[in-house]
Amino acid sequence: MNTYGIVINGVSGEKRIYKLQKLIYNASKEGEKNKVKFLQNKIINSLDAKLLAIKTVTSNNKSKDTQYIDSKLYLTIDQNCKLLKHVNLDGKATPVKKVCIPQANKNKKRPSCIPTIIDRAKEKLALLALEPEWEAIVEPSSYGFMPGRSAYDAIEQIFRCLRYSGQPPKYILNANLKSCFNNIDHDHLLSKINSTKQINSQIIAWLKDGIIKDEVLPNELFDTIEKNEIETLQGRMISPLVANIALHGIEEFLKEWIINQNWKIKKKNESYKINEIKSLCVIRYAGSFVVIHKDKQIIEKAKEALSEWFRNTSKLELNDSKTKILNSTQGIEFLGFSIINIFKSKNIYKTKIYPSKNNQQKLIKVIGDKCRQYRSISSFELIEILRPVIMDWGNYYKYCECKPIFSVLDMKIFHILRSWVFRRDRRNCRSIIKEKYFPSNNLYIFNGKEYRNNWILFGKKKSINDIIKENFLPKLSWISSEKFVSIKINYSVYDNDNIY
Repeated sequence: MNTYGIVINGVSGEKRIYKLQKLIYNASKEGEKNKVKFLQNKIINSLDAKLLAIKTVTSNNKSKDTQYIDSKLYLTIDQNCKLLKHVNLDGKATPVKKVCIPQANKNKKRPSCIPTIIDRAKEKLALLALEPEWEAIVEPSSYGFMPGRSAYDAIEQIFRCLRYSGQPPKYILNANLKSCFNNIDHDHLLSKINSTKQINSQIIAWLKDGIIKDEVLPNELFDTIEKNEIETLQGRMISPLVANIALHGIEEFLKEWIINQNWKIKKKNESYKINEIKSLCVIRYAGSFVVIHKDKQIIEKAKEALSEWFRNTSKLELNDSKTKILNSTQGIEFLGFSIINIFKSKNIYKTKIYPSKNNQQKLIKVIGDKCRQYRSISSFELIEILRPVIMDWGNYYKYCECKPIFSVLDMKIFHILRSWVFRRDRRNCRSIIKEKYFPSNNLYIFNGKEYRNNWILFGKKKSINDIIKENFLPKLSWISSEKFVSIKINYSVYDNDNIY
């Protein structure tokens, strides 16, 4: 194949794949399993899909410049052509490198894996075929790692379940599954996937592939390989979809369970039970989920029923240390947000959502650690390090009641920066140091708005061509709070509603 063919195949090839994916989505909606498998076979054996998979792992992916465990990079078109020969779902998988990543504020580490780039491309190829099928099947209450959905959709749905005034506060089961990605039962997972022979055999290979634990990896042969019989390692591109498939059915199970219970209630007619079902809210994001209901007894029984359901299906367990039943007036933490009902007046409660205290403390700790680590660098270089950290954090939380908290954090960040400045420059007097690092009467433009502030960290750098570059560290409070528009129930990226 010539390299020119790979280049021109890009946009038109993606359109052809998307067309097939929409057909898979519609067939899956109608329950036409044979048609789904036929279309999936077309995708995994098509040149367009293979080229798109290669493009994803070598060009679009954030880790495109990362060396995988085979110590190879595929950055040029010629190298991609060589890679194309190996991108087939052939039921083979190379061993993965198992690594343990430290968890924030914990002594524990979570396992993850580093595959070869060939396996990454294969995973993307399988994902192109499986994702539209399960997008049509997975419950709309599942928001984690689904196309077109995000953590904000999950938070917005919780807000909708709690916001109604004139009603008493509700009870919330805030639950987390223990090592969700790593302990899913393989047999249960494969029985649920039930896809084409090629995809099934390839997933079996990934589930059973070896695990390398050597610190130094050989280029050609892999030594000290342990056979994997249990883990569904986190870190693979296909892992989030696999977890969603394994956990699919929580909402359906709970709604079936609640209507078949003999609750001690005054009204026992059928319409009352239907209303009870409607008032049960389930919101899941990967291995974390919340169940909301006005009756504490129902929430307690639901926890027991779910524990048994997980044991009998995916063989997963609830994480007792992270699973709690709370009243909405006590507040919960979910996906980094604090969500609480606050009493305003008689029978009126206001639902507030803001950044969790834990994540506020983490941000301040990260900034403090970086300022201590980089004591001798210039202010220009420090700004380049801190700016993406602060802006990413602020942009994540801009869809909640963030302004007061942003202002408080700005002051804490300023104290850290002031200490860094005076520790770095001890020879000059404070007024000179202040004007050097926090110049007065400067005009700063951020997101199209003008700001004047006498305490903004400022930096300069002279380039090779004697061109002076300037930068500054924006304040968190300069990030505007926005209203998030959540995805509508039962809408999908594959349902032809491109305008939405």
